[in-house]
Amino acid sequence: MSRKGSFHLGVGASSILMIFVVLCLTTFGILSYVTANADNKLSTKNAESVESYYTSAAAAEGKLQKIDTALIRAGEDARLASAGTSLIDLKYYNEYKGRGELQFVTDILSGGAPGARKQAVCYLSFAQMLITRLDGVTVENGDADTLNVRFLTDAGEGRQMETRLTVNAFGSAERYRVTGRKLLAAQTPESDGGDTLQLWQGSSAQ
Repeated sequence: MSRKGSFHLGVGASSILMIFVVLCLTTFGILSYVTANADNKLSTKNAESVESYYTSAAAAEGKLQKIDTALIRAGEDARLASAGTSLIDLKYYNEYKGRGELQFVTDILSGGAPGARKQAVCYLSFAQMLITRLDGVTVENGDADTLNVRFLTDAGEGRQMETRLTVNAFGSAERYRVTGRKLLAAQTPESDGGDTLQLWQGSSAQ
């Protein structure tokens, strides 16, 4: 009587299969951990970047508030000066004392220009003197009745946010208008510019 052949899976083969399965699971586990860790680092970096950006934006708004206060003060003194008040009797004369811009104010007030023109010139001159006393703020002359203002705030990771605004003419509905905000990347030998962001354009009512 012949015996039928049978196939038996040896102990060695099952051990190899088990080792293969364990290696696969270990590899997939490591890959999952590495991926999750990388995602976590990226999310943390993005969160820190966003937080730094909004901190910079808040600092910029604080600076804009100081500029707006300076414009209100400039308007008050412009009205007084054009109405005949002596320069040394102006509310904020101590902020102007010793500044070269006062000569321009003196010249316009002593001339025969209309009162409205005197107000406009005094306003821009006083505004320039007050704004440039603020830390980190620079002022450039715009057209005949405006000023261009620029300042930077820290945005973290070596970046800075540049804010530009225009001081409007005396008596305008808005004292100033933000004309642009730009996020300047950290300077490297390969880069010397910034990434422009589309941001809310703020303004201030008169």
